[in-house]
Amino acid sequence: MKNSIRSFALAALAMLIGGAALAADLPVKAPASAWLTGYPYATSGLFAGLITQGGGGSVTATVPGVSSASLTTTSASIGGTIGYAWGTKGSMVAYSIESSIMATNFNGSNQGFALASPVTIDEVFMVWTPLSTIQSAFGLLNIPNPFSNIAPFPTTPTGFTASNVQAGIGGGAIERDMTLAYQGVGSNKVWEVAPMIEVALMEQISNGSAIREFIKTDFPTKGLLFGAKQSSATPSTEVFAGVQVLF
Repeated sequence: MKNSIRSFALAALAMLIGGAALAADLPVKAPASAWLTGYPYATSGLFAGLITQGGGGSVTATVPGVSSASLTTTSASIGGTIGYAWGTKGSMVAYSIESSIMATNFNGSNQGFALASPVTIDEVFMVWTPLSTIQSAFGLLNIPNPFSNIAPFPTTPTGFTASNVQAGIGGGAIERDMTLAYQGVGSNKVWEVAPMIEVALMEQISNGSAIREFIKTDFPTKGLLFGAKQSSATPSTEVFAGVQVLF
């Protein structure tokens, strides 16, 4: 599943930065936003951007005649992110808090994407430091490097340069509209709220934006399910990979 998640992330990244590649022919550098002044480096301020992710996991349930190994949940999402970052010029550590709202295709049952339902919302607090710093720390401690599972950044479009690669670790919560998993319930009736952790790599692009690739892991068995008390099925740990373009 990890290979398919990486493939999804790279394909999504190509779509998101395709528009930026067209701007490479323009001789004038894009002006800075008047209100998104802080992200992602050196100062503090609001930021916003686009996000897409995909992934899934297994489901713990007993269904007559169906192997438990074949019970899975998968989804793909696309939407927007808004947040606030705290940074200081010369500091080795920065922080951000953000929320993403995404339209989700759940298990392929909902063809296309629609904001009406289902919806995925997450909130996460991240701590950032230069990638070289955190790689050295993992090496000295002789512990596995979680960032090694993140796909490498694709080639920067012609006319742009990338710099300031940062590594981020954070945690938060994810809320998902799971109504499509339950027949006859209606719409927007079943919601799952679960804790989540995230590791991410981020690089600054010379046009004032940033590209981020991430892996999120959420834990439904440690969360709550609202509106489906009659169900004995429980999603197990789920893994999602994706990409963001932030300004």
